[in-house]
Amino acid sequence: MAPHNKHPAALKKPVAKPQPTTSMSVGSKKKQAVMDKQAAAKKRGKPRIVSGMLSGRFHADTSEHPDGIVVLMGQRLNKIGAFLPFYRMSAMMGENMAEQPSGLLRSELFMFSLAHIGLRQFWDSIESFSKWQESEDFAAWEALLQKAGDGVGVWCEIYKGSREGIYINVPPHGLAAFSPLLQATQRPKSEGAVRPRQ
Repeated sequence: MAPHNKHPAALKKPVAKPQPTTSMSVGSKKKQAVMDKQAAAKKRGKPRIVSGMLSGRFHADTSEHPDGIVVLMGQRLNKIGAFLPFYRMSAMMGENMAEQPSGLLRSELFMFSLAHIGLRQFWDSIESFSKWQESEDFAAWEALLQKAGDGVGVWCEIYKGSREGIYINVPPHGLAAFSPLLQATQRPKSEGAVRPRQ
């Protein structure tokens, strides 16, 4: 009778050899990801910025902030004797906006004259704007206004509802500074938007 082979090697099952994979290398994957991103951006009409300016004609797509509002605020120096509180109010408002209160999307300064300045603000909702008006910073600004009396005048306007921005060969500002941009041939998602002339 032939001896029984109990050697461990004889009991092992044959192991299949690994097949060569066709997966992309890390470098190739990164390159492909960049190409896919560029293709998607081209399809969306992502703007090309040349020397700080949008090259072409674009819409601002405001659909990401459906409850957004636009706030215009201004203050005017009525009496020269109130110049100091007027100046301090202007500086305080600028500092407060630089701190980016919750819900503030964009704030821009504009001027009618050296004695009449304003802010254009974009908020994600009326609730965010109202909450900021309850802040200590706003209370300090109001205290200066009361101190100035009729030496300083202020005004505020709030716009709700449909918003649209069209930008042609200009630096990004306003809605274009924080909203996705679409080529003018694409229809923005904002309700009531008007298509520009082609």
